[in-house]
Amino acid sequence: MFIIKSYIKYPNMIIYNLKDVEKNPFLYFVDINNAQEILRIKKDLDLDYIDGVLQLIYNNQEIISFRSYDLIDHLWAYFLNMMEEFLQKQKTKMYFPDQPLPMSMENISDQYILFSINSVQWTLPKYEFFNALLMGAKDFFEKLMLLIEEEKDDCLFELERIKTLEQKINTLKR
Repeated sequence: MFIIKSYIKYPNMIIYNLKDVEKNPFLYFVDINNAQEILRIKKDLDLDYIDGVLQLIYNNQEIISFRSYDLIDHLWAYFLNMMEEFLQKQKTKMYFPDQPLPMSMENISDQYILFSINSVQWTLPKYEFFNALLMGAKDFFEKLMLLIEEEKDDCLFELERIKTLEQKINTLKR
């Protein structure tokens, strides 16, 4: 079972210690679904550089944690790029948008994918993984569009990509 959540970093909160971020993530980050808090900090956000976290958990194992915060809207777009390339080539590799953290996907069977971040690998069910990523991306871009009007065009573009990918991913379901 996958859990995918998106968080936005409080704009004036400086991170000095990643261990503290792990212990107290909500001092530094706000859930994208917390509309009231996002609207409160909106005026202080740099909309070209929205730091955040794409938290990814599979069967209670954290694959992407709060330690791996980055440009959250770009990271979601990178995951969509990876899915598109994977569907064409059966493998793909990219880096996080603003740090040298490699991630890759490689087909290992009709039902499973090898997903890697910084050389740590997980064998994941392909359809469920892609479906969870698409649902997480859709939730993120819909919330971002509603909360931060200035991002509307970019969000609409990404939501169209998600629709197209959903149709392609559904062919993987067995």
